[in-house]
Amino acid sequence: ADVARNSNAVSFAADPCSGADPDNPVLGFKKEITIEAGGTLANGLSVTFADKIDLTDVAGEQGAFELDLSGAFGSLKIKDGASGGVDAVLLDKFDIDVAGDNLGKFKTETAGTDGTGLLYGVPSMGAMDIYVSYAPNSDDSGYDTAGYTDTFGFGAVYNGDITVAAGIESASANAAANCSGIAASGLAAGTAADTMDAIYGGTSCGDQTLTYVGAEMAVADMTIKAGYNLLDTDEADTTGMGLGLSTSVGGYDLDINYRNTVKEYLVGGFEDEQSIIGVSLGTALGDGVDMKFQFSQNDVDLASQATAFGGNDSTSDYFAEASMTVGF
Repeated sequence: ADVARNSNAVSFAADPCSGADPDNPVLGFKKEITIEAGGTLANGLSVTFADKIDLTDVAGEQGAFELDLSGAFGSLKIKDGASGGVDAVLLDKFDIDVAGDNLGKFKTETAGTDGTGLLYGVPSMGAMDIYVSYAPNSDDSGYDTAGYTDTFGFGAVYNGDITVAAGIESASANAAANCSGIAASGLAAGTAADTMDAIYGGTSCGDQTLTYVGAEMAVADMTIKAGYNLLDTDEADTTGMGLGLSTSVGGYDLDINYRNTVKEYLVGGFEDEQSIIGVSLGTALGDGVDMKFQFSQNDVDLASQATAFGGNDSTSDYFAEASMTVGF
């Protein structure tokens, strides 16, 4: 209350489409090169190296790599952008494409795994697989000024008639990653969402704990899956719940997925909520050529766009896409 505020303007979206009218369809593409090599040494140690280059964003891929070692001791993955214990056991991310705002798929890691890290898989114990992850430095700087140091994770999967997975990852923030709050100079002009995050605490920052529980089972020719995902931070908390069903009919693969995501702000009792149902149908046209059709219906209610703040309240839209993948 003692901090002086300025009167910079806050801008709201004119409408969910920002004043534009629909003009469908659109054409798009992705280009990737995947390199993978592996072998088994005379002592039984298996070594695999893999790298993927996104040709539409080469600068962002320069440091991306992973190295896998496996043997009687179990498995060890060394990866840039570490795989945490939750990421290792996640049965489904419920990643559904939508038009407009998207609160995001299931969280796979905390900010503590931004740097290079280790994922150790314990030697298989029958139907149980256990993983332990460690990321020493989120900046890969070697200094304790990094945002996060010494991030640990744990995950386990039981493969029976019903596959059950659970994992947890914890990252403690150093000063560089603490929540910054509002600067003494006041709020800068920006979108309503930015202002909402700044005033009511809507960013994922500070200490973070990621928890996941999921299950999957086969019923006749169908696979049914469910999951719960929670990222708890010093500011906003994000909770995801998902349900899915997949089956094959002739040469076609059918997937139906539902995801509900809720982002809770630190103060004020505000939250963003999104519910999505998506359907996809895919088939192989030939060796290395696949065709996929997907459709989703999306309902999103953002606190920053509430009518009380001058916004447009909730938004509903749909997304439809046809894609062809060629691999060789």
